[in-house]
Amino acid sequence: MLISKIISPLSDDIDAPTQSMLGLAALAAELAAEGVSVKDLFARTGALPSQLEDPHARISRRQRLAIYRNAVALAKRTDIGLL
Repeated sequence: MLISKIISPLSDDIDAPTQSMLGLAALAAELAAEGVSVKDLFARTGALPSQLEDPHARISRRQRLAIYRNAVALAKRTDIGLL
């Protein structure tokens, strides 16, 4: 089934690398337009900016949430998540 290849099931383990990097490059680009580096976006998350270039890279839910927290803290716009 095609959908099962796009959406991976959630694991009970929040640290399991089940999340794709989908959408994070766009978030990094929006923040870059505000002068925020991708290095700062990924700081203290355990994820690497170079993973954005790897279509097979996976991160954990904990890492994705840490990236989102960094984005909110670093963004000049409060609607960064909507962009």
